[in-house]
Amino acid sequence: MKKIIFLSLMILTIAGSIIINTGVTKDYTGCYICRGKSGTYVKYRGSDDYSKRKKAKSLGCDVGGTTSSCDAANYKILGTVD
Repeated sequence: MKKIIFLSLMILTIAGSIIINTGVTKDYTGCYICRGKSGTYVKYRGSDDYSKRKKAKSLGCDVGGTTSSCDAANYKILGTVD
């Protein structure tokens, strides 16, 4: 009986992790760090270029650099530019 319960739990764990991992996608390539606003970012898709930085500025972000991830809970995201 213990083997059946253990096997069932293992199957459920594996199936659950497969379902969760296939549903997670990153909807952006990187993030612009907003200068003077701690923890504030603008996400961007594709390559970093002047037109995207200009769009980020129109969202209220004075771009101070880039980072690959800005998913922490305490980060404020002003928007996403394409």
